[in-house]
Amino acid sequence: MSTTQKPGLLGQLIGGRFRVEKMLGIGGMGEVYLGRHELLGNRVAIKLLKVQHAKDQRMSARFRREARATSRVQHPNVVGIFDTGQLDDGRLFLIMEYIQGKNLLELYDEVGTLPLARALPIFVQIADALAAAHAMGIMHRDLKPDNIVIVPGEHGDLVKILDFGLAKMVEAEDDRITLPGEVFGTPQYMSLEQCMGEKLACATDIYSFGAVAYEALTGDPPFVAASLVEYVLAQKNRVPDPPSSRAPHNDVPPEIDQVILDCLETFVPDRIADGCQLVKRLREVQTLLAHRRLGSPADVAKRMPTSQFLAVDPNAGISTEELRCMVQNWLWERLMHVVQLLRTWQCFPPGLGPRMASAAAMADEIARMGALEQGMIQESQSQELQLRARSGQLRQAVQDLSFDREVLEKYLARHVDCSVIELVTAFPGLGIYSDCGSVQEILSELIFQITELEKRYSELQMELFSARETRSANALELFDRKHEREREKTRLVVEVIEELIGPGGSVLRKNPILALELETLSLYYQETSQML
Repeated sequence: MSTTQKPGLLGQLIGGRFRVEKMLGIGGMGEVYLGRHELLGNRVAIKLLKVQHAKDQRMSARFRREARATSRVQHPNVVGIFDTGQLDDGRLFLIMEYIQGKNLLELYDEVGTLPLARALPIFVQIADALAAAHAMGIMHRDLKPDNIVIVPGEHGDLVKILDFGLAKMVEAEDDRITLPGEVFGTPQYMSLEQCMGEKLACATDIYSFGAVAYEALTGDPPFVAASLVEYVLAQKNRVPDPPSSRAPHNDVPPEIDQVILDCLETFVPDRIADGCQLVKRLREVQTLLAHRRLGSPADVAKRMPTSQFLAVDPNAGISTEELRCMVQNWLWERLMHVVQLLRTWQCFPPGLGPRMASAAAMADEIARMGALEQGMIQESQSQELQLRARSGQLRQAVQDLSFDREVLEKYLARHVDCSVIELVTAFPGLGIYSDCGSVQEILSELIFQITELEKRYSELQMELFSARETRSANALELFDRKHEREREKTRLVVEVIEELIGPGGSVLRKNPILALELETLSLYYQETSQML
């Protein structure tokens, strides 16, 4: 993306609120600038339609549709739009979420192809964003590495998809902006129907996803051709090699091959239909690969000498940490059973009672912490949903008022001497302002409301961030306390078990029932001690 500076626009105020600071780049459709909200100080990205398209009604309509489409898709993996409008010279603009990261092409230049361990979570996030858009009848139509930005974070890569607004609204078939026969996209990532200018479907995005995923793992798109015609012929006459046959990391399993090849099917009916199906398939593969990685702990579960361990389903998605907790609980239950027998047979070893009482108290405390942890998770999810919903409502309100302001300003430019009564008659929606003394007062009131809503939106974003930080800190503190208690309890349980199954428990083995139970306890412990 070019970054040639245009001094004439730098420092200007866009939309009455956003100051242009510098150019970020020039793309195929427009220019992108870094801006800042005059009052709130928030950094934003400002996208302008190219000046040569300012009077192109079809291009302008496409650009306006971008704002409408993207603002409807409120998803953490989609770049959000805050405002839209038009400059005095006719150029349309978007005020978008500003993100800092590298697109996939830049990432490839830095690290080469992606290992599956890094690529798969990225694929799932892309698919999740497509699922959200497709559920609303919105297609991307130009999904490619340039439009997929990776933002590094403490919990791994965060995907942000750009330019969802280049999509057309698939439910509006009689109101097409991209005309039949018009090709809009990047050939290496385009399906056959898109290359041919035919009717598109959500599966069109799925093909593009498949091409992106293929390149991420192998270093090249599924087909490389010198022209669009050669590319179309390749799609019609060739089948892509499985990614695993070309992936340099040799880490692509058959299940990933199959998903990607299903995305790259030439004909729409044979392809994965939409983002919802795609994300479901990818998550199933994620779970399957997790089981495969945990083969050793699962095998331990299958080798255990009792039906309780044999009942563990190796396909149940058990993580190493979950299995460790299960082992601790099973050992505790087994030990409690032995202790109960010791009481029944009145051969309780000296000093065992206080240690078991202490371990039991720890078990109760751990259970309370676990319940509190689950409550915190549920409360966190509820708060997050509420704040996100409110945030979306505020953002939509700002967009609606900004549009009202733009329409009003254009009307007033043509009707300079318009009175309040005339204005309210022309725009019934402004009837709530009929008590204003002048038209300018109505305009000022609109601007004031927009500014106040933007302040509230900014405050809500800070509240959302602060709430996340607080919840994260509280959850981490609780987790640390719970984990420490579990370690203390495990140390105590291991100490008691080793005493009972060691030489010190030889007297107890004179009782055949106790001998059998201690032998079983010993087997449990020997098989699982490495996981404690």
